[in-house]
Amino acid sequence: MKKLTNVIKIIVSLGLLIFILTRLEWKKLIYEIKATNYFFLIPATLLYFIAILLSAYRWVIFLKLRGIQLSLPQALKFYLISIFAGNFLPSGGLDIVRALYAGRGSSVSVALAATFIDRLAGFYAILFYLILAAITLSMKAKTLLKLTIIGILLLLAFNLLLFTKQFYTWVNTIKRTRITIPIIKFLNSIYDFRSEWPVILKMFPVSILIQLCFSLVPIVMSPGLNVKIPFLESILLLPIINFVIMIPITVSGLGLREGAFIILYGDLIGREKSLLLSLFYYLTSIILSIIGWVLFLLDKPEKYIK
Repeated sequence: MKKLTNVIKIIVSLGLLIFILTRLEWKKLIYEIKATNYFFLIPATLLYFIAILLSAYRWVIFLKLRGIQLSLPQALKFYLISIFAGNFLPSGGLDIVRALYAGRGSSVSVALAATFIDRLAGFYAILFYLILAAITLSMKAKTLLKLTIIGILLLLAFNLLLFTKQFYTWVNTIKRTRITIPIIKFLNSIYDFRSEWPVILKMFPVSILIQLCFSLVPIVMSPGLNVKIPFLESILLLPIINFVIMIPITVSGLGLREGAFIILYGDLIGREKSLLLSLFYYLTSIILSIIGWVLFLLDKPEKYIK
């Protein structure tokens, strides 16, 4: 089943990329590739790294609430390893990988619950930017924006369901088996976070800053493409892309990312440059993935590979 899912993801990614590439002007695309100043990848990657560093800090706080002590360097290391897994493994699993590392020697179920809450905090920040976009921007991609907002609201509603007493009661009526015990422990650990809302709210400004760093990456990269991206548009549009690429139907968001960039940035800088901007945004993640791959090898993966 897992192999079939991976094959489907690869097919969907290839299909979307072919669909996109057949609708671009190749001569113009090749010209833009040659004219690009790749030096701007350096500050763009640095900004992406700062976003990951802040994300690791937020994750440390949530893990600590459940008694899992990680230093910031450790959390950053596991985050980079998970980015490597998310970019180079068809099945992805960024959050699961970092939870597996954080839970070594304690409880993977508890670490996964804290990682789940960390992701939830990120969704709140994305929703914040999307609401601002819906209020302030007038654009052709309003439909995509509305669908994204609806998707996040439904996701948050489902997440909040996990905090209800009724769901908690039902979970604990499930028969304990070797398979269900870790799942029950995970869901109970999520429910235990119901009293931690003050900390989640305290982390909200950090989540806003994380998304801001991601949104600044295309702006920093734009001079290399000889274009000027309006500051407000990029700040409010990129969270849509970050949410869209989380939809688990492609390999590392390939195809979805490029399509979203063209839809949202096409009218601002042109379709060809929008595609290149998407690829450079992805490339910053790939560069950090290489660091994650090195850290993965240094961590003696043969001990944990299974």
